[in-house]
Amino acid sequence: DTSIQQLKSDVRRFIDDSFSYSELPNPSTGIPTTLDGFERHNAQLLVMLGDEAYTRAFRSRFDLAATTLVGFEGSRFEPNGADLGGVAGYEFYTLYQAVQYYDLVLDRFYGINETIWRLMNEPAPVIDKDTVVSYLERVLRASAQRSRALSEIARRYARIARPDLARTVVERAYSSAYLESVVIGRLMDRIAGQASSANRPQIDTEINRIASSWLISHNSTRAACPRGVARAGSVARSVRASDCASAISPA
Repeated sequence: DTSIQQLKSDVRRFIDDSFSYSELPNPSTGIPTTLDGFERHNAQLLVMLGDEAYTRAFRSRFDLAATTLVGFEGSRFEPNGADLGGVAGYEFYTLYQAVQYYDLVLDRFYGINETIWRLMNEPAPVIDKDTVVSYLERVLRASAQRSRALSEIARRYARIARPDLARTVVERAYSSAYLESVVIGRLMDRIAGQASSANRPQIDTEINRIASSWLISHNSTRAACPRGVARAGSVARSVRASDCASAISPA
């Protein structure tokens, strides 16, 4: 029985550290050394790679020597897509690359979402405020940045006189952002509901901060719409940036 209890304790500690971080004493500085857990570290790495690809897309405008020339097979990414080359191809290539990095973070989250809910139903949940401020914060960052990258893709499709492709990208961005706001928002509300009174203020503050960031990113997506796109299709009509913000606001 003692060995089983010890095993359960070790597993809980490992899961807790994986979704947040651990601290080690550091007598030389007096400040604990923080070690990111696997899920936090993996999400952080993918978000950084996505941000790097996203910023590379804007570097091309300063490339006077035209050294950033890449072929982009847009027809393999969008229905009736456009194949591009040169500087324009480089911008589309890096923006879609950024979207794929952010998608890896979100796909991983959806893959373990059921496990997270099971852990929250344990008598002593291991998913707490540390998970919110470390791992879930990175997931939400990936969602917001994905919307920004898709809005830039839509703007560039509009520039090359392909409003149909811009419409497709914007509708996909809106629908996915809404679903993410609902799934992650409910999870964070559940964590806040289970938190102690000492931990609740920080969780609520984090939820409000994330809501503001989400609202900004999705307003950017709406601004990227060519005239009439925001009203085209049932998805674009029903999903608004305000929906995304309200879905994760604390009750």
